[in-house]
This record gives sequence, C-alpha cells and structure tokens, in this order.
Amino acid sequence: METHNNNQLRIIELLEKYIKELKQKEEKLAQDITFKSLYEELLPALKKKPEELEEQKLEISLLFSTLYKDDIYLSRFYSLLPNLKTLKDTRKEFKELVNKIYKDYQDNEKEIQSLDAQIKRSNNLLSTARRTKYNLKYSVPVTQYRYDVENIKAILSYFETIGEISNKEFLLLVNEIELYNRRVTTEETNKREVDYNETLYNEVPNIINAGYQEHDKIEVLDERKATLDKMADEILNYIEFLSPDEIIENIEKYQQYNIEDNEYSYIVTRLLDKYQEELISLYELLSDKEIFLRRKDRLEVIRDYYKNLHMYLFLRNYYETLNEYEELEPTEEELEEEPEEVNNNQTEPRKLIYATAPNNPSKTRIISDMNDLPKEYYEKIEKLLNDFKYRKRDHKILKTLKRRVGGKLSSELKDDQIRIVYKQINKDTFIIVGVFTKKDNNDRRFNLIQNRAIPIIDTEEKLQRYLALAEKQESEISQKVKEEGRSYSR
Repeated sequence: METHNNNQLRIIELLEKYIKELKQKEEKLAQDITFKSLYEELLPALKKKPEELEEQKLEISLLFSTLYKDDIYLSRFYSLLPNLKTLKDTRKEFKELVNKIYKDYQDNEKEIQSLDAQIKRSNNLLSTARRTKYNLKYSVPVTQYRYDVENIKAILSYFETIGEISNKEFLLLVNEIELYNRRVTTEETNKREVDYNETLYNEVPNIINAGYQEHDKIEVLDERKATLDKMADEILNYIEFLSPDEIIENIEKYQQYNIEDNEYSYIVTRLLDKYQEELISLYELLSDKEIFLRRKDRLEVIRDYYKNLHMYLFLRNYYETLNEYEELEPTEEELEEEPEEVNNNQTEPRKLIYATAPNNPSKTRIISDMNDLPKEYYEKIEKLLNDFKYRKRDHKILKTLKRRVGGKLSSELKDDQIRIVYKQINKDTFIIVGVFTKKDNNDRRFNLIQNRAIPIIDTEEKLQRYLALAEKQESEISQKVKEEGRSYSR
C-alpha cells in the first residue's frame, strides 16, 4: 500500500509539474505576441528619415527599453543618431543595428509559432493531467474513453526523455497507472441512496455558481510579477492553517514591502484564482456519478469542496472591501481660495507624467480613456489637467479618498462629472493614471483605473525621460481636443 501511495504521489507531482510548464509556455507565448506588436511598431519607426528619428527618439527609446531589458541597443541608437544624416559610415552602422533588431523580430516570430504548436499539441495531455491529478488524489478510476491512461504514459515518457525520471522509475510508474483502475474498482462500493446522490448532483452546480465570479485582471509590471507571484504562493502554503483574523493579518503584512495598491490587489486575486481552480476541479469530480456511488470518497470530496468554498468566499469578501473608498473632508488649507496672483506663474507648476500601457509605452492611458467618453467632455478634461498643473482651483478640484480597509489614500481631480485619477511620485511630480465620468459604472471603472500599473521612476534619468515624453503627450491631448472636442461642441 505504501508503495502504491508513493508512486501515486510521484505521478501527481509530475502531473502538477507538467501543468505548470504548460502554463509558463502560455505566459511566454502571450509575452512574445506582445513583443511582436512592439517590434512591428519599432522597425518601421527606425526606417524613417534622420529628422523624423530625432523627433520621435523618446517614443523609440521607450520601445527599446520595453523590448530589451538592457540599454545596449538603446545606447547604440543614441550614439549613431547625431551623425546619421551626414556620415555614410554611420548610416551603414545604423542599418546593421536595424538588421539585428529585425533578426530578433524573426526569432520572436519563430518562437511564437513553436510555442503555439507545442501548446496546441499538448491540449489533450493538459486536460488529462488536470483530471488525473484529482482522480489519483481521491482514489477515483481514471477514465478510459478519454484515453487518459495513454496520455499519462506520454507525459511520463516526456519526463523520462528530459531526464526528470530514470527508465526504472518510468517503468514502475507506468505499471502503477496501468493497474490503478483495477485496484481501485475492486474495493467495496456503496450503492445506497442513489436518489439522494442524484439530487446532490443537481444541487452542487448551484452552490458553485453562487460563489463564482470572473476576477478582475490586475495589471502589474512584468519585472515585479515574479516576486508578487512568490508572495501569493507563500500565503497559499500556510493560509489553510490560520483563523480568519490571522489570515487577514498575515496577508496585510505584505504591505510592508512598499508595494503599490494594484500589486496588493494582484496578490489577493491570485489567491482567489487558486481557490476558484480548486472549486472547479472539485465540481468536475462531483459531476462524475461514479463518485456518488462511492459514499466515502463522495463525502471526502464534498468536505474539501466546502472547505475551499468557505475560504474562497472569505477572501472574495475581503477583496471587495479593498475596493471601498470614502471621501475625506477637505482640509482648511484646501478650502482656502488661492490668491489670483499665485496662479499667475508665481509658483512652480506641478510636473505631470502620463501613465501608459505596461507593454506598450506609446499607448497613453488618458487618451485611450477619452476615446470611451463623450467628446463634449474633452475641453473640460484638458482644462482640469492644466488647472492642476498650474495650481489653479485646488480648493475646488482636488479630491482625496481613503480606502476603508488599510487606510491607503487615493487622489482625484473633479469637475462636474469628470474624475481624473492621479498618484503622487514626490512633492511636485504626479502620474496621471486615467479618466472616467460619474455617469459610467462608477465603482467598476474607478477600480479598474485604480488598479492600473504605473511606471517605476527610481532614477533622475527615468524621471527626465518621462517628463520629456509628457510634453509630447500633452500636445497629443491638446490636438485631440482641438480636432474632436471643439469641433464637436460647435
């Protein structure tokens, strides 16, 4: 019996490893597809005339920084740019640089095709791995009509090929899986209360649907994702052994690591995703009538289901409280009218940076948001930004909200129905995160914008780069207002 259990645990371990590897391939494919679109934006830009390259060097530099984590190509680009128009040798060297990038683009395309083919070929094996992991855990027969036994052999063969298991272990594990169904089906079964089982079969989907919802997709920067995933995994390792108060206390300890609001929300949704996966898998087990005929196994699965459901609903309720804010009363200083002369260029303007999509630095968030808003709001949005930048009407337009749980603050600019979400970087520098109107689904839209990833600006060089880009982005906003907003209002 002990040998059987050890072999089953080893198979489960390998199946989980296989599932994880496929998930990593899917994530890599998604990243490569994003990079493909960035290459397709960068390469045409590099073929423009020298004067156009000079004009767009900020956007190009951001594309370089997103595609390549080091500054080797970016430095080469900047070193060649000044002499590109006058020196023949420089043009030749610049062409060589473009060819290197084009080769990277081709390699990226090949990797996309390879990963896509691998994932498609592995779909059936992945389904088998997910099902069989739970079949083995709960001593349920592995299905034959789906060719699951043969698929498991293929997965074990893969691990032997890459050296994860020896040939001897491969043979022992194949023997285990081939004899597994015969062993578990010869155990005693309880066929009583079939009608009760059928009723329970129909009720379980209703229970699961009551606790199911699609979770928010929280944006985080790629370079911070691995650390945040590790934090979520750490919590999952011990969470089931804690009381509700201890769970919240231990989760909130991770706020000490100076993570952003969206990153903290990402950790909590990772926990929700994990428990939801468990619920779905247990639901699939409960939907199998063979389990209902095995009373002992059925009760064990149901017990695990309710245990996971309780934890899921508890965490979901906590996540919902994270997105509850209350408006703070303005301070006396905020209520004071600014003297007119203070607004007339006698104070230094605030420095504004405009958030962009994490993997597409040319996509300015506020411009994308404006595309979803009525054009009659465009002029007010521009005026609200300008007034904030030049410290006008602070007593009227500034709005501070406080998260009900944790006490974190959020800042908005308000004018009529318009709400612009911003975050402070330092005393005089702010990131404009996005814009929405109160006529929208207010809470939902606010939460989506609040949970957006914002750039990490930890050096003076990065700050100056983003501030320089902000000038162009403000020109784009003005142009959009001029071409669309004002023409619409006439």
